[in-house]
Amino acid sequence: MNRQNESENELSGSNHGGQLCAAAREFGLPKNEFLDFSANVNPLGLPAPVKKALKRELATVVHYPDPQCQELIEKLAAYHRVDPETLLVGNGAAELIYLLAQGIASGKTLIPVPTFYEYERAVKVSAGQVIRFHMREDQGFRLDLGHLTQELGGVSAVFLCQPNNPTGYLIPRDSLLSFARQCEQLGIFLIVDEAFIDFLEAAELLSLINVINQFKNLVVLRSFTKIYAFPGLRLGYLVANPSIIKRLRSLQPPWSINSLAQKAGVVALDCTDYVQRTRNLIKQERTFLINKLEKINGITPFPSEVNFILCKLDSTLIDAIALRKFLGQRGILIRECSSFHGLDEHFFRIAVRTHKENKILLNALERLNK
Repeated sequence: MNRQNESENELSGSNHGGQLCAAAREFGLPKNEFLDFSANVNPLGLPAPVKKALKRELATVVHYPDPQCQELIEKLAAYHRVDPETLLVGNGAAELIYLLAQGIASGKTLIPVPTFYEYERAVKVSAGQVIRFHMREDQGFRLDLGHLTQELGGVSAVFLCQPNNPTGYLIPRDSLLSFARQCEQLGIFLIVDEAFIDFLEAAELLSLINVINQFKNLVVLRSFTKIYAFPGLRLGYLVANPSIIKRLRSLQPPWSINSLAQKAGVVALDCTDYVQRTRNLIKQERTFLINKLEKINGITPFPSEVNFILCKLDSTLIDAIALRKFLGQRGILIRECSSFHGLDEHFFRIAVRTHKENKILLNALERLNK
């Protein structure tokens, strides 16, 4: 990708998976005919109780939504056993990332890469300075917090994705806690994005939400839309010290979260069986996918702890840009990763989906060597 096109994509926010409308126009297929491995969304689809609740709630769209999201805030507080004053709900985690950049991360911000690009874009939009810390391919893109600590001088905030998108790497909790304490001592805001942590079996133990009261400068981001499969509704939240919540709420537009999204969140938190079925499926199918990918000549999958897998194509094969087109013409979407800082056109990412869907993807990939 040339520098001009990259800059245009950065400004437009187009560097994401799940762009079915654009794919339909590009490949000439209806949106509902694609197998979408480009978006890291729960393959089980919308939970049945949420679907029923949305149908019931539809009549309420003639009224303004609750600007305080009181019912959802109370439900989240009980779910995480935290004070309601430590919670802020947003129009997806993306809105909260931009509020954080505007409110507490508008100075010099440290971001390990490759990672979710919206952290960097949000900081730049708020006229902040981004310092990139490059994770190394020869180390499996694992984050070395010891080396990252050496880059904290003059930094006002740090963004970490836990587990990281697109690499699937999970920072050991003890190491992350130690790093959080170092940031606290230095007066640095640490923003930990746990958008995908709900896909992990021990999510509640791995999360830093249960230690939020020990920190003044720690922020934990969460997303409903990945685990509960409703990205079209846009719903996320963060947990932080009440002083941070107050500052961010003053920057948030009124009625930011619509009534359907609020109700979906309230109902989704009770879908514990659905979440467990999801975790079982992801664990089983991730292992299946990685084992099969390792046997395909020219493709190297990286270890992953979550519901997506980063892969690298051998330079003797086509690159990921050509692979995306090859698969897209066959109704399969992947995320080519050249737009991630630290990756190039040989990397692509796939979501873990159902066994039937995963086999279709694998069969298509195996044709590359024929």
